[in-house]
Amino acid sequence: MEKNYKPKINENNLSIIQDTDIKGKIRYLVGNKEDDRYLIMNKKMASLVGFVSRYLNGENDLECIQFKIMDEINVKVHVEELVNVLGNIGLIDGIEPQNKSSEINLMGIKIFEKNFCTMNKNFIKVSKYLVTIVKMIFIIMAFYLIIYGLIHFGDFSQGYIINLLSYKNSYIKAGIIMYIISIFSILLHEMAHMCMVAKCGLQVKKIGISLYMGIIPMFYSKCKGMYTINIKSRLGIMGAGIFINIVIIMTSLCITLQNIPYTYKEVIYKIILVNASMVASNISPFRLSDGYFIMSNLFGLNNLRINMFKGIVNLRLKGFNIKKNLGVIVYLTIFIIISAVSIFYWFVWVRHFILEINSIIFKAIFLAIIIVYVCRVVLRIIKKFKHVKFKNI
Repeated sequence: MEKNYKPKINENNLSIIQDTDIKGKIRYLVGNKEDDRYLIMNKKMASLVGFVSRYLNGENDLECIQFKIMDEINVKVHVEELVNVLGNIGLIDGIEPQNKSSEINLMGIKIFEKNFCTMNKNFIKVSKYLVTIVKMIFIIMAFYLIIYGLIHFGDFSQGYIINLLSYKNSYIKAGIIMYIISIFSILLHEMAHMCMVAKCGLQVKKIGISLYMGIIPMFYSKCKGMYTINIKSRLGIMGAGIFINIVIIMTSLCITLQNIPYTYKEVIYKIILVNASMVASNISPFRLSDGYFIMSNLFGLNNLRINMFKGIVNLRLKGFNIKKNLGVIVYLTIFIIISAVSIFYWFVWVRHFILEINSIIFKAIFLAIIIVYVCRVVLRIIKKFKHVKFKNI
């Protein structure tokens, strides 16, 4: 960036919001209200950005801005670095904002996307009723399962769990059924987010469909003004998708406990497995999932995913502050337990799936796909670890 460059900030999009995390700690969000992209800062830094923005009017070059700041408040500011940071979130005219990469964008093929300018009033009304109904279903199902568990404690067998993986003794048929179920489960997951967005009075910005890795249909939605609402409502929107998956699991489990034909039960077992896998996937701290953003807001931690990797790396170092990183450790422990169970049962299913294939050629193709996918995941994890410095946090 040349010294005679005269940066101009987009004042209409600049937003400085005072926010409170779940612990009641005050923090400040400085960012682009149009794109809903914010940087978390303390009060001093937020005030400084607000002060410096007065000189980012396209009339002062970097050196002139630096001189004026020193002259007025006697504070040294790296103006060029600040301009780059603000430019990355689309606040500086002439600087291309940094793309917000997500796994859907990086590994998906976009099929459909629709932008919205206004929210349908009928949809808002229906959303409020649906949210209330789903909450009531959750309470009823939870109560029923607790009572049933107390009366029939110990009746669940290992065979019950293994039956989740097959359909009429076929793991291939089970795979096809789970693929179809996953499409509807993902749709309901995103619809839950949209309903909560409408209930909280926000605007759904866009919805779309993408083929993840060119195979798995993924529905996605984005809303505007997430950080303009209180922390409780924000967590409600972020957790709506996971909540509906849990409600589906509980409802399905209650149905399987009834006296219905076993063929129907087998299908319902697949609904349980698919939604349980979605819950496990969405609480991962290693990807930008719902759980990642929930925990970031819940624990008031910035860059939670980076801290996950730092936490693992630093566990073997002396001086690791357990009390300071307790939230990270608890979150990581829960994630590892759920993921381990999920991976185990998926491994069992893949093994039986391969054994069921008669053709050696198709066996080799399917096995190759699995190996490539696993290697890709491992390489991504290794790549993340390479960027982690071995120092105490």
